[in-house]
Amino acid sequence: MRLEGVLGVSYDLVVKNGTVVDGTGLPRYKADVGVKGGKIVAKGNLKANGATVIDAAGKMVAPGFVDIHTHYDGQILWDPLLTCSPWHGVTTVVMGNCGFTLAPCKPQDRDYITEMFAKVEGIDMKALKLGLDWKWQSYPEYLKRIQQERIAINVATMIGHSALRRYVIGPEASDRPSKPDEVKKMKALVQEALNAGAFGFTTSLSPTHYGFDGKPVPSRLSTHDEVLELVEPMADHHVGSVEIITETAVMGADRFSDADKQLMTEIALRTGRPVNWNELSHNWDHPMKWKLQMAYMEEASRQGAQVFAVARCQRLDSVFNLRSSNIAFERWATWKETFNLPPAQIAARLKDPKARAALKAEASEPIKLGGRMRTMGELELVRSTTGKHKQYQGLTLGEVSKRLGKDVLDAMFDIALEENLETEFAVTGLRNGDMEAVAEILRSPYSIAGISDAGAHTNRLSGSNYSTFLLSHWVRKHHLITLEEAVRRLSFVPASIYGMWDRGLIREGLNADIVIFDAEKVAPLPTERFNDFPGGETRLGNRAEGVDYLIVNGQVAFKNGDHTGAFPGKVAKSTDYKFTA
Repeated sequence: MRLEGVLGVSYDLVVKNGTVVDGTGLPRYKADVGVKGGKIVAKGNLKANGATVIDAAGKMVAPGFVDIHTHYDGQILWDPLLTCSPWHGVTTVVMGNCGFTLAPCKPQDRDYITEMFAKVEGIDMKALKLGLDWKWQSYPEYLKRIQQERIAINVATMIGHSALRRYVIGPEASDRPSKPDEVKKMKALVQEALNAGAFGFTTSLSPTHYGFDGKPVPSRLSTHDEVLELVEPMADHHVGSVEIITETAVMGADRFSDADKQLMTEIALRTGRPVNWNELSHNWDHPMKWKLQMAYMEEASRQGAQVFAVARCQRLDSVFNLRSSNIAFERWATWKETFNLPPAQIAARLKDPKARAALKAEASEPIKLGGRMRTMGELELVRSTTGKHKQYQGLTLGEVSKRLGKDVLDAMFDIALEENLETEFAVTGLRNGDMEAVAEILRSPYSIAGISDAGAHTNRLSGSNYSTFLLSHWVRKHHLITLEEAVRRLSFVPASIYGMWDRGLIREGLNADIVIFDAEKVAPLPTERFNDFPGGETRLGNRAEGVDYLIVNGQVAFKNGDHTGAFPGKVAKSTDYKFTA
């Protein structure tokens, strides 16, 4: 097909005059890219021959990015664009992570599963209850349900451990280990999911994961032996990955436990498939933990096990306003009392000189936030909701107060009062506060660029901008890695870990999933609050600049961040990647 294309076969689409960054990590080069029937069919100096032409002069032409850690399981039913991911160059997302999936699920467990998503993944409860139609019970039925949706980008799914345990064991799944016959039933359901097209098995053993009922999520009650039993069907599947949060991966320990290391290594060796765990990042509470975690992955590699970490590209901030969501300051009695009042009463207190003085006195000393001591002046003004104070966005409250000639908290309170208490502030650097550590993490051969957590924690965080942050902050601003290497880590590496051999590269015969961007402009835009969830519920998100075109399966889905009206996305199935003799 490549030769015929060069000699004059007609194309559906030709990307002309661009600089190809093909996903291999090799140096960029000038070439046109020809697309036909949803596939890349030619590269070189091509004639359009009547095809639609995109002039990519001065722009980078790269494979669409693959985000392997998302939680769009519910959002796909009310947001066919799967925003915010496509705004940042993502053409394929993998959902069903951390053991949290909407299937399998019995009718009597729907409230529990909904509440689990709301509690652990921070997805708005009202939006979930309005947006989920529950036209499924089994995992294959859920796959068929989402295939009925017109979607803008591609989706791959996995089977979650907590959903499995609840389905088989019932309410006791959060109270006890499984019995042998229950493991046998769960294992059969894993096999059923893989046969239907799941790309793997996911679980969480994290001590931070609790359900709405205050009990541990079901997967936390499993033994390592149970996990090893449930992943065994992956050995014959030859596609996909096992995603896991181990007990000592994130919180509460300064290194992986020996048991966690043994578990991940054994999973990889038994299944013959890569394990990916999350998240690898710098944490002020355990500032050297990331080094020990990277040393473990190198050790596992020497044993023949493929173990990779989803590495956080961006700094993790926690966004809040003075109208709600002030958990960080509840350790101060006056703050806790004040900011649990109705908004009108909060405003009245902030206007009262005596009440304001009490709040200021209580916050006069540094407080431990995000693992280190901080002053209130270190908090950042993220967004002026009215736009009146837009010039202060991205500045610390200390910097804002100097410009206004006010005390730090007077500046904070006065601006908030002018904006109906909706001005958004942030505790910055909860993770990845040490940029030198982040640099080493992102250079590691065992790290996968991430973590977006897209679709989750929508009222506090927005991580789907990880790709444009990597390209703008680490590539363009700090020259940490080359553009070619960044694109490889955003496309070919995650696609390869999941066995998606038809994407991740600009190569003839592969899917025409392509992102065209301006390397000098690409960047995430400031966090916004959107009112587009079911019931008018809100969420945080980021748009991007410098992403000119997003092509999915050969069709232009987005142009300059705007949806074109096309829905070329597909629900990918792992069974489509299995070779038979």
